Amino acid sequence: MGVVLVRRARYRAHGAAQTTVLVVTLVLTVVWMAPAFHETYGDALSRRVVNRVSIAVVAHVVVGTLSLLLGVWVVLVAGTSLVPARWLAIVLGVVTYWLSTH
Repeated sequence: MGVVLVRRARYRAHGAAQTTVLVVTLVLTVVWMAPAFHETYGDALSRRVVNRVSIAVVAHVVVGTLSLLLGVWVVLVAGTSLVPARWLAIVLGVVTYWLSTH
């Protein structure tokens, strides 16, 4: 749906659709996925059980969290004036510094 809206130059509708999907995903993650994760894998991970399942679960959580944060960042930058453009330069500078020192 998002691709169709962009190809038809309906950018405002595209933004609304993408933001709606992001909000629904965030709500489902908080209400359903996080409690299920904690209930199913919390104990094993707190005991530092390392096996292929726990590695896959942690990878899923990390990638999913980064994806959601990226989505929030995109919505905030593209759809609001809450994040000034210069913040991107600051964030990239901090990341570059951190990567070069570790």
